[in-house]
Amino acid sequence: MTTIIIAFLVIICGMTFSAYLVSQNLKTEGTIFGGVVLIAIVNSFLNFRKKKEVEKRPTTNAKEKSA
Repeated sequence: MTTIIIAFLVIICGMTFSAYLVSQNLKTEGTIFGGVVLIAIVNSFLNFRKKKEVEKRPTTNAKEKSA
């Protein structure tokens, strides 16, 4: 859980810096930096979801029930 919080804070800092670049008339650099941060957001959250353990329920066969 700590990893996801740190990733969120880094992303907020990156988006803030991107907004700062745009406000300083560096629109191209700010837009590119913001796009890279946005891709990092999606990637980190998807990887977090993929690595999370999924609890599996035991499966039962119809044959086992009738026997």
